[in-house]
Amino acid sequence: MTTRPEISVYCDGRLFLVNFDEIVLLEACGSYTLMYLTSDRVYKLSKNLKTVLSRLPESNSMLKVHRSYCLNIFFVDVIYYNEERRLTAKLKIGIDVPVTLFKMKAFSSLIVERTKDRRLLSFSL
Repeated sequence: MTTRPEISVYCDGRLFLVNFDEIVLLEACGSYTLMYLTSDRVYKLSKNLKTVLSRLPESNSMLKVHRSYCLNIFFVDVIYYNEERRLTAKLKIGIDVPVTLFKMKAFSSLIVERTKDRRLLSFSL
């Protein structure tokens, strides 16, 4: 039996155990970080994004695609160019996340790898 890693999250004076695989998105919000989960829960952490990322287990599924966003590639639903011609990832929880030019290659490589695993059609940027 494989155990899925859990992390402890301190939020609103309470300690929660969060399954790492349930983290959909981390969003920088000043000196805080918003953690979006698959269960529609959002935790406001009192640490900045850099600190939160340094405390997470290493993973091939989490990718920092913007200075303010780190997403789990397994929750990307649609990839498109928005009205301003910027690459955007729409997550399964309905949030649109910008992908910077500097992260586009790493992002597309991970997505192509994911689609190979699931035998879906890949795309090129």
